[in-house]
Amino acid sequence: MPEVIRRYLDGEALKDLALECGKHRVTLYRWMLSEMGGKKEYREFRHRVLMKRISDADEALEGATNAVEVTKRVAQAKFARFDYERRAPELYGPKQEVKHSGVVPTLSIVLLERPSGGALYDGTPDRALPAPGKDGKAA
Repeated sequence: MPEVIRRYLDGEALKDLALECGKHRVTLYRWMLSEMGGKKEYREFRHRVLMKRISDADEALEGATNAVEVTKRVAQAKFARFDYERRAPELYGPKQEVKHSGVVPTLSIVLLERPSGGALYDGTPDRALPAPGKDGKAA
């Protein structure tokens, strides 16, 4: 694991590390969250980075001193969690399971003409159509 990542995970601020490396913090963060190395290594690393981000957002929220700052920190904490859910759908995403039995349902729509043949609604209640008989024709 590169030194900058280890230091970030050990608690150093990303902003300070970026200054030291001569890069913007967004560049470092993007690099840390891009897929690198093996899948198993990446998943563990991604988990640690995103959990630290959530922890940092929660800590900032606890230190908020006024209503505006609280609102800002709540939004950051929510986004950190949303981002984790989006980046780790296998853990936190919506669970969808589709089972197919082999039978495809069919929807049939039958359009009937109105007996009055006039406007769609003339203010009078519709008459009920007679129930079909056993042979399928109106009784």
